Amino acid sequence: MNKPSQQELWEKIQNFQIDNPASTFPFSKKLAKENNWSPSFTNKVIAEYRKFIFLCCISPNGASPSEIVDKVWHLHLTYTDNYWNLFCKQTLNKEIHHYPSKGGTAEKHKHTDWYDDTLQLYESTFDHKPAADTWPKVQLQPANINEPVYTIAGFNRVIIGFGTLVLLYATAVDLFHTRGQDFLIYYLVLGIAGIITLYITQRHKEKRLKNIVEKSWPQNFTRFQMARFLYGSHRAYQTMLIDLLKRGIIETHGSDYKIAQQQEFNWEQEENPLLQPLMQTYAESDFFTYNEGLGLVDTNAVLHPGIERLHRLSKKVDYQKLIIPGIVLLIGFARFLQGISNNKPVGLLVFEMIIFSIVCLMILQNYSYTRLVRLQLADSWEVQNEQGHGHDIIRNFSILGPSAITGFAEYAVLTSMFNSVVPAQRKWTSGDSAGCSGGSSCSSDGGSSCGGCGGGD
Repeated sequence: MNKPSQQELWEKIQNFQIDNPASTFPFSKKLAKENNWSPSFTNKVIAEYRKFIFLCCISPNGASPSEIVDKVWHLHLTYTDNYWNLFCKQTLNKEIHHYPSKGGTAEKHKHTDWYDDTLQLYESTFDHKPAADTWPKVQLQPANINEPVYTIAGFNRVIIGFGTLVLLYATAVDLFHTRGQDFLIYYLVLGIAGIITLYITQRHKEKRLKNIVEKSWPQNFTRFQMARFLYGSHRAYQTMLIDLLKRGIIETHGSDYKIAQQQEFNWEQEENPLLQPLMQTYAESDFFTYNEGLGLVDTNAVLHPGIERLHRLSKKVDYQKLIIPGIVLLIGFARFLQGISNNKPVGLLVFEMIIFSIVCLMILQNYSYTRLVRLQLADSWEVQNEQGHGHDIIRNFSILGPSAITGFAEYAVLTSMFNSVVPAQRKWTSGDSAGCSGGSSCSSDGGSSCGGCGGGD
């Protein structure tokens, strides 16, 4: 920031008033409420947003905001007069536009490189590294797990074999020329055969998927990362609180928390992602609420690349599983149309088709990617930790939740508090995993452009 023109611009950005002094609910309060941030952390993020805008203005290649900074930018854009007129035109003398990412792997790589360049520009401009709680380092997502869960040759043999048997069966009993009652019996036999075949293929899929999960088991993950994937963000955050309480770093104070001690920590070896932002935001004897602490947790800190691969695997859609039920239902639908055209009753046929569909859906739900991956990972994690009844209270809590601390006097106040915040979650419930993906971009009328990683639109 050696150029006088840059120094003047930086002073203008620093002095620009985002909050409307006449407003009873100004920008900073709305930002804090929407993100569950403390006032001090909100002010810190707004200060980082000013730095990001300055980098956008001075860099010919633009800059890319962190996910947290991008939240400030998104909200500021909704204050149209303040942003476009007072800020861009009158303060920056240029318009900084925000564009969503086009998506795709190429865009992710581009924005990740852009973000890394921004971190380097930040350090060279302001003579210090950006804080990790507002400018976390980003890594590209590892490749997806594309190993097939069906043995292709074996699955094809099952489908061809089932289709051939159905054809022979239909021909042998002259399926579409039988009386209504006879057809219902024949169709019942066909439905039972379809259910048995579907069950066999899904059992085979379960065994294959179990082997894939075991081979893809993540390495060097933390208790907080596993808790987040299996049980959600609140369980991970509560596990962090229990850890800090056990270490005497924080204390409970009614429904709030108090910083019991401020000291130097080895941040390179520290696993608890809540500790550093707490130490940076609050002083000793300061208080913070449950939601304020939750707002300090960096999303990226509780994501593990290996676990995220399994998360994406659990969201995979298995279209092959629909082939066998589809064959059976197609035959039933053809007979349904035949009955309608001949003015014959079709109520019992529709009933059989509905029952068949319900049974198939139950089987498919029980052997879905989401359930099998999460259940397998949860079972492996629980077995490693004695089903949540081991000697490590933190690991126990990550698995069992508030029930793991029942009976411990020092944690008694937390049980009802945690239960009131979020209901108990199943171990294969849908995760809220989210990382830096997609991104957003902006460009100014001066030709510079800025990309955002993780903000998205």
